[in-house]
Amino acid sequence: MTTYHYQVLARKWRPKNFNEVVGQPHVVRSLKNAVTRHKVGHAYLLTGTRGVGKTSIARILAKALRCENLQSDGNPCAVCENCLAVDSEQTLDVLEIDGASNNGVEHIRGLVEGVSYLPTRGKYRIYIIDEVHMLTKEAFNALLKTLEAPPAHVVFIFATTVPDKILETILSRCQRFDLKTLSKNELKKHLSFILQQEEITVESDIVLDYIAEEADGSVRDALSFLDQVLIFSESEKSKISEESCIYALGVAPRSKVNEIVGSILKCDVSLVSKTYRELVALNVDTKKIAVNILDLFYEIINKVQDPKNLSMSVSSMDELFWIYEVLVKDFEWALKSLSPEKTIEIVLQKVALRNTFFGQKKSIDTPIEHTEKEKLPEQKSTDIKAIKEIKAIKEIPSWKEFLFFLERKLPILSTNLKNGNLLTPVSLDSTSLLVIEIAFAEKNRIFWEYFQKRETFSLLLNYGSEFYSVKASEIRIDIKLIDSSTEIASKFSSQTEIEQKERDLIVQKEKENLLANPFIKEAEKLFNSNIDRVIMKQ
Repeated sequence: MTTYHYQVLARKWRPKNFNEVVGQPHVVRSLKNAVTRHKVGHAYLLTGTRGVGKTSIARILAKALRCENLQSDGNPCAVCENCLAVDSEQTLDVLEIDGASNNGVEHIRGLVEGVSYLPTRGKYRIYIIDEVHMLTKEAFNALLKTLEAPPAHVVFIFATTVPDKILETILSRCQRFDLKTLSKNELKKHLSFILQQEEITVESDIVLDYIAEEADGSVRDALSFLDQVLIFSESEKSKISEESCIYALGVAPRSKVNEIVGSILKCDVSLVSKTYRELVALNVDTKKIAVNILDLFYEIINKVQDPKNLSMSVSSMDELFWIYEVLVKDFEWALKSLSPEKTIEIVLQKVALRNTFFGQKKSIDTPIEHTEKEKLPEQKSTDIKAIKEIKAIKEIPSWKEFLFFLERKLPILSTNLKNGNLLTPVSLDSTSLLVIEIAFAEKNRIFWEYFQKRETFSLLLNYGSEFYSVKASEIRIDIKLIDSSTEIASKFSSQTEIEQKERDLIVQKEKENLLANPFIKEAEKLFNSNIDRVIMKQ
């Protein structure tokens, strides 16, 4: 019976020289120069997230420092006795220590005692400590003196995912190199190369998208996921299908994510829920669904630079930003809720219903009620200004309804407007302009700046014109920035006071209109008397 030994892709394709390291050119160049120019430091610190090449680079550097036939570009030859000994981990001159399991002071003291011994072969004795941040404070202190003045034949190479946990005294004695997480395109390119070498084909490029997205910048994770997909596939070296990748990794099919995002933009709440439930039925993790939706909205926002390219279902870039902001905030608490699966569906329904879920609100109750049937007595002459005033009286009290109106039209506009205060009741000035005076405290400067944009201000003016049924030229909107909320409070300490002022203004206007009524004037002449008091029914 033949026994096969399978080597996982992450180990098989582990880089053996600097040129094979993926996505870290800044680190590779520096270390190559250090080796070829004979400017080798006594301690190096490699930092970065999991699977980006920290330990691999440490081993390559160790080989380069001990190589008997170093290449002109700084790469180890990989065939000399020293290089082969490092690759096979059969040399006492390169010691690799796991900081997580050897983190006590006694382990480090044992290491320090061996530092004085010369290498058995070659120029350097090298100590690689992985996850060095796991060392205890006492262990770091035991290492400190040696690290400060090590023998000339000793080089320390530390690797960590959490550099902030390392003592400053240790950090200051190391040359630090921060490895970056790889981009999606870099991972896809690397995966394509390996698949080509392994003679494996994929159904479409979207398979690489799924794997790269799941790997989240880690080369090792990407290769582990590729192994996982290959095991799930029907035959050993068949074409990898999208379906195999979806089921093997438990990822959300791109078509379904596109459908959810499209339904959100079109405000189709039923399709949003239907598609979301289909993903849940596929056992896709809710966090993955949330991340994929956010990623797609991110792509949309960055692709749509010109507002003219927006879909008819989205009125402005502001609305896209509002959707993204709401999803980010709501997904966070939804995933921590008692029922994340259902809560995320509600969040998706919320943004899909952004133009309808506020509903039609009732008008604010005022001391005087008006109906469409009420008409003014016929007058011999028409006073245009008086008609405008009467029209304004009916509409001015509806500031809250105006905010509700904005929520239906453009939610982001209403949300930002609520961060300001109505400084004075909406009223007509001496020139019959409808005046809306809004103030933002300094702490809310960002919202004030939002309304300073010409496009945003024009939207507010146009919606004000539509709601109050007057021309845009007949509205004056003053948006002020005030040093603190104190000045706002000095005029009206609360929104309730503003509303009361509005009611008082309405009552006063109604009294004036009542006294000017021709029938009242005729009654005063008839009884040879004047009305000195008007009591309005509440």
